[in-house]
Amino acid sequence: MAKDTCESLNQLSVSSLLKYGFFAPYQKEGILDWRKNNEIIGRIRIIINAENAFTRCIYEMTFRDGAQKDFDYTISVEATDCHFGGRRFWFLCPIKISGSICARRCGVLYLKEGIFGCRNCHNLSYESQQENHAEKWAAMSQYLRSKSLSSPLPRVKYWRGRLTRRLQKELARRLKQRGLAESICASKHRI
Repeated sequence: MAKDTCESLNQLSVSSLLKYGFFAPYQKEGILDWRKNNEIIGRIRIIINAENAFTRCIYEMTFRDGAQKDFDYTISVEATDCHFGGRRFWFLCPIKISGSICARRCGVLYLKEGIFGCRNCHNLSYESQQENHAEKWAAMSQYLRSKSLSSPLPRVKYWRGRLTRRLQKELARRLKQRGLAESICASKHRI
């Protein structure tokens, strides 16, 4: 049986909260919506106090059997100093494992079965980890076919702001294959 994936669950991320100004020096409160296909699938009320290092989450969860339950709990927040100035905020995972709190630093918490937790505690994987290699290569070749040039160009090297001769020849060859009369490489303009 495959693991649940991170992409399939609702997330609470430090980066999205920073984007909306939640980690201000004073207490900040707001409501976040989770959307799927432009429809609201969930709503959570967040209260963050960065000075006292906590996040309070208030939300209602409807389970598969139709039962509803209200949740109201706090998640610890930790700030670390960056080498070149500034601060980086982290959530501390609130899930208890074997009687002790996980407290792993993480930038994203996932909501599974009504509780926010880190990827390890919820035993989650990414969708890309569950693909087999044949599917990955098929998807990659389909992507390349959809692009104007069918395969990736050789590594681009510049010398005094111009393309190398090797890359110019490769571009000219591909343009001729496509029946294009003009050659980008013949012009002396930068690409």
